[in-house]
Amino acid sequence: MTGLRTRHMLWIALSVAVVAAGLVGVLASRGPATASPGPCALCGTTAPPITGSSIDGVSMSPSGLGGRFVVVSFFASWCGPCRQEEPQLESFAREHQPRGDATVLGVVFNDDPANVASQLTANRASWPAVADPGGRIALDYGVANPAETYLVAPDGLVVAKFFGPVRESQLDQAMVSARAERA
Repeated sequence: MTGLRTRHMLWIALSVAVVAAGLVGVLASRGPATASPGPCALCGTTAPPITGSSIDGVSMSPSGLGGRFVVVSFFASWCGPCRQEEPQLESFAREHQPRGDATVLGVVFNDDPANVASQLTANRASWPAVADPGGRIALDYGVANPAETYLVAPDGLVVAKFFGPVRESQLDQAMVSARAERA
């Protein structure tokens, strides 16, 4: 009788452990609904340069981005939160690029540039994306996973960092705050 009770208790404990592990796994794999500002070791420092080839094969350099805010989005075609934020980035780009006060620049994170090009074309994204085949740009920015987004001010200083799918309103607010700090 004691052996049956012990075996029964063992099965209950094992079942509880499996359910708890499953719950932890589900919660850990869910991304946030919107981006959250995070610790930013680069904030207040000059943004690392972004050079290389765009996914279209065009040479990119930081000199073409100066004088305006630059949203640097580390993303991949396989990243769910990245796909979630893409319409927000596109809306931001369409609002600000014609004014010349801000632009969006994507950095391909651990993905085939052809996959990214197909996704951006299918979604009619208007912003350029630079390939990062060796991960050097991501390493310079300290990016471990997409979706991570940085806001770089016109003076070249990093002013904000977001984890998860960023919203247009968050970028607009970060720009307003950065302008107020510089006034």
